[in-house]
Formats: sequence, structure tokens, C-alpha cells
Amino acid sequence: MKKLSVLLLLLFLLPLQLQAAELGYQVDNQTTETVSGVTQTNITATVTNDAGTTSKQNVTILKPDDSLQMTTWSYFNESGKLVNKDVLSLARDFNLKNPDYEVIAGVNGDYFTTGSTISANMIFGSKLIKADNHSKYLSIELNSNGQFVKSQKTISYGNYKLYLYDRVSHALLKVVAIENINDSTIEAGQTGVFYNYDSVTKPSGLHYSYTLNMQSFTNSQSFYYATNPIEKNSVIETSTTKVSVLSKDESVNALLPNSVIKIQKEAGGVGESNTLLGVGSQILDNDTIKPFSEIGDQNEGIREDRHPRTGIGFDSQNRPVLITVDGRQTGFSQGVNLREFAKIMQANGLKNGFNLDGGGSTQAIIKSGEDFKIINSPSEGGPTTYRAVSNAVFFIKPKAKALVQSELTDETLMLTLPSTNYKVLLNGIQQNISQTTVTFELDSKIDNAVSVVDLTTNQVVFNQVIYAFYVKETVYPTITKTEGILKSNTFEIEISFDDPERLIDRMYVIYTEKSTQKIALVQYAGLRKATFDLIEPGTHNFEVHYELKTGEEFSYEFTYEYELPTDPETPLEPETDEPLGTAVILAITLPIGALGVILVAVFLLRKKKI
Repeated sequence: MKKLSVLLLLLFLLPLQLQAAELGYQVDNQTTETVSGVTQTNITATVTNDAGTTSKQNVTILKPDDSLQMTTWSYFNESGKLVNKDVLSLARDFNLKNPDYEVIAGVNGDYFTTGSTISANMIFGSKLIKADNHSKYLSIELNSNGQFVKSQKTISYGNYKLYLYDRVSHALLKVVAIENINDSTIEAGQTGVFYNYDSVTKPSGLHYSYTLNMQSFTNSQSFYYATNPIEKNSVIETSTTKVSVLSKDESVNALLPNSVIKIQKEAGGVGESNTLLGVGSQILDNDTIKPFSEIGDQNEGIREDRHPRTGIGFDSQNRPVLITVDGRQTGFSQGVNLREFAKIMQANGLKNGFNLDGGGSTQAIIKSGEDFKIINSPSEGGPTTYRAVSNAVFFIKPKAKALVQSELTDETLMLTLPSTNYKVLLNGIQQNISQTTVTFELDSKIDNAVSVVDLTTNQVVFNQVIYAFYVKETVYPTITKTEGILKSNTFEIEISFDDPERLIDRMYVIYTEKSTQKIALVQYAGLRKATFDLIEPGTHNFEVHYELKTGEEFSYEFTYEYELPTDPETPLEPETDEPLGTAVILAITLPIGALGVILVAVFLLRKKKI
């Protein structure tokens, strides 16, 4: 009986003991080293999980000073396609392609597939490589200093924009709204972009052909980054390695010969010079460690099992910190679950923290002489090559850095510069400055490109876009004429319309009786045509549908009547009192004469018998 009582007491106390267990973090050994503005801390720690179980962990923490910036990067091959590389290779590639900056340290980034990240990926230069987040994850926006701006589950996009940068300083010169890629109807004042374009109605004229350095395609947008413009005056011809720009705007044509270009959709208010980094989940929220039920991420195993981890966090001043925990190495570092990971972040002074890709992807690097070295212990790869990933997060040192403050009030922008040794450009036009405070009026109807260039190094220190903020009444399209045209083997419906703001994105026609749908193809601006099989005579009903770029949809009905022509009846001869003509007399006389001959023959035969 006594043994039973003790057992019951233990069963009663066990839930209380489990409930009382708390996450724990204890530093066993720590070393610190500073390299070019990054403080590298390596920690051996004992971590306690929610069940009270302890484990040994190897933790690496990277903190930048104020001289550094932060960005993300992906590798693109000679054909402009994204290729997975390990973090060491990504750092080397960044330095090669961005000589005005130098990588100091970094870690791997988002979850990935072959040649693509899982979630939104906007890398250095605000290049939008991938536009959408996976349904399970989210992305975070970081400014150029690596500070957290906001998290985004769903990112909204506007129209395609053409961004022109000075090919030497990379100052942003102009932002131009363009129609859809490969739109052949380029009118006065408009600009068109053509990629792998093949059409019967190819436009021609003065244009510039660029070599593609980067390109990507997602469900919601295409992205292109191109250099080396070549002037041509001919029919547009493009391929998968070229992109052409044809503009009927003289201010654009003046900039194209000396520009590198970026083509992408305007992304949900993400600032120029900012980046987007896909994350698995937020695990530390305003100094509170989230429960597993709120963390989400990939699945229960990823959340609650112990794995190598990579993360990014932010301290009380919103300064970024990169952190890795090694794992799958018995006796050295077992790895942590996501609540343990959040505890490590919290214990090291972070207030907000996010989980990145971990497992065999976990890699931390730092500058070592003229190259880089791995400073954690990855569970996969080594000693010279490691798992290839789609992007990485880097602390970078610019050759020129300046604090430029901006303030927008109504339609007035005020910039405060460190000194007058800077060049200020507004839409590619240099502004006159005589003091460190510069104020100028913006055109609210266009996207205003503002850039600041260090005159000593000729390096851009500030790029920003202030998108059009003029609110005007939308002028909707109007259908002016719908006409059915019957041909020998087909029936065509032509739709004429006025669309001054070029809002129509798609138009199609439904043949109601047969539930047949046909796309109304563009013939030229203001005319589309849908072609059906030959129709039978009778009354036919059609529905014309058109969708706008705003997401709005409109439709109306159209009726076409088609009847076969009937054969005309032979008209009667009009009565007349005039004498009969010779032909009429003969027509009457000949039958009477024949009758007389017959009567005479019958009379003679009868007389002979008698």
C-alpha cells in the first residue's frame, strides 16, 4: 500500500515538474575577436530545453559596428541564371561584382530549391529576384544598415518599372513606368521593354540592346538586370540573353547609352536600397519567446527537434546580429529546437529574432586576409566546399559611406548632407547645392529618383525613389464599337475602344450558345479581335469581358444576326395594248398551223375507209 501511495505521489508531481522546467542558457567558454568592424564571438554553452534536458552547443555570433552595412546576395552565372553556391563562393562573387563594397562576414539565408529561394528574395541594389513568399513562411525587409523595417507575409506589387543607374557610380537616374513586357504598341512618351520577343508585329526604330547579367521569372513577375547598351536602329530582335529598350521619351533616350538597367515590378513600398530576406518564422517577439504553437515554420519536426540553426536578430536599438548554432555532432554540438534557439538569442541581448535555413545549410564566414574562412562547424561538406544555397546575408563595408537624412513634406523633399562634397541628382539632373541642406520640389505625378554621390570616390551613398503620389480620378476604358465580320471560313468580332490610361490587361469573348471562349488579341492600340469558327445563319449572342490592371472586371453582351439571302422571284410581264411583235405572232401561229395539219390528215384517212 505504501509503495502504491509513493507511485501515485510521483505521478501527481511529474506534471508539476515538467511544467516547472524552464529554458536555460549557461556560457561555459567564450572567445571574442574583431575583424574589420565585425565582432565574432564563439561560445560553448549548456542549453536547457522545456523538458529540463540539457545539451552542449557551439554558438557563433556576429555583430557589426556602425561603419558597416548589411545586404543579401545570390549568384548568377554567365547566362544570367541563379545558381546555388556555398556561402564562401557567394561572398567572393559579391566582392567581384560590387568592387565599391567588401564583404566582412555573413551567414546563409533563406530556405531554397535548385536555383531559387523559397520566399521573397530582394538582393543588393533592391533587385527583386523572387517576388512571392511560400505559404508557410514570410519575409522581412531590411534597410541598408540591416535594421528591421517590417515583416511581410503577402507582398503587393504595382506595375513594371524601368530603373536606370549610372554605369560608373550606380546612382539612380530615373524610374520609368512601362507597359507589360513585349508590348508592341509603344506610343509617344512611352517606353517598352522586349525579352525573347518574336512577333509578326515587331516594332522598329532607335532602341538599345543590353546584355543580361541577371534574370528570373516567378508567377507574379519577371526580373532583369542588364548592362552594356548597344544602340540599334532596326526591327527589335531579342533572345534569352538580351533585353531591348525602345523609348519614345527623349529624356529616357538621353540616359540609356550610359546606364545599366533594372526591370521589375514596384514592390509593396519596399524602399530603394533595402532588401527582402525570406525567413522560416519569428521565434523571439519583443523579448518574448514564442510557444511552438505560434512559431509555425515548416513542420513540427523543424520546430521541436534539435537541428543546426541559422538566424538573424535585432537588439534594443534595432541593430542586426547574425547567429548560428551547430548540430548533429555528438559531444560537440547537438543542435537546438526553435525555442532553445530563441533563448540563446534572448540571452545575448536580442529583442526580436527570426529563424533562417538551418541543418546542413548552416554556415558562418568572416574575412581572412584576402579571402574568407568558415568560423562555425557545418554538419555538411568541408573542408573547402559546403552545401550550396540560394542566398546569403552579409555585413559589407562600403568604400564611401555617409549619413544622408531625408524628410518629405507634401511635395517638398529636404536632404541633409554631411558636407558639400557631394553631388545631388534629381531624376538624373544635377542640383545646385551651396550648403549641406538641400530642398527641392517634387513632381507628384511621376516616380522621383533621388541620389547622392560622393565627389571624392564617385560612389553613390544614397539612392531613393519617391513614387508618384498624385491622386487622380481613373479614366476607365470605353467600348466604342463592336462589329461582327463573316469570312469564308471564320467569324471575327472586332472590338474598338478608348483606353487613355491603358488599363485593359486582358480581353476575351464568349460565344454564349456554345460556351466557347476566345482571347481578343491586340491588333493595335484601341482594337482587339476574337476569331471563331464559321457560324450558321440566325441570331447569335456573345459576351465581351475585359479585365483591368487594377483587378476590376467588366463585361457586356453583343448580338449578331446572320441570315442567308433569298432568290428573287421572276417578275411578270407587264400588260400592254401595243400590237404583238413578230416573235409573239410566230409563237401563236406555229401551234395553230400544226393543229390544222393534224385535222386534215384525220379527214383524209376517214374518207379513204368509206
